[in-house]
Amino acid sequence: LRKILAASHAHGQDVPVYHRQTKDGYVISSGKAEADRLTANGTLGDNPAFRKALPDVADANVAVWVDVNGLATAIMGSGDKKVDENLAPIDGVGLTAHVGADGSASFRLRLVAH
Repeated sequence: LRKILAASHAHGQDVPVYHRQTKDGYVISSGKAEADRLTANGTLGDNPAFRKALPDVADANVAVWVDVNGLATAIMGSGDKKVDENLAPIDGVGLTAHVGADGSASFRLRLVAH
């Protein structure tokens, strides 16, 4: 993180990066409010789509969860613009990465739909 920020500043760019250390890793975001929200207690693990997309999250070195409809709504906004109806059946996308002791890696990408 320090290297990324230093390189950004060296090239005259001010990239907003906020980070929080957690008991089991780090949260990195582009906004303070988002970093605070991501480190707050929550119930994401209770979400059935999250559990289906990331069944191996406890053993993953890296995990990414995307609420596709939530992201599309955030980008498109609510109002006259409607989220593409083809996205409606998608409950989410999950990606996990595992790195073995020998340096090998495995990746899983899951699309959860109803």
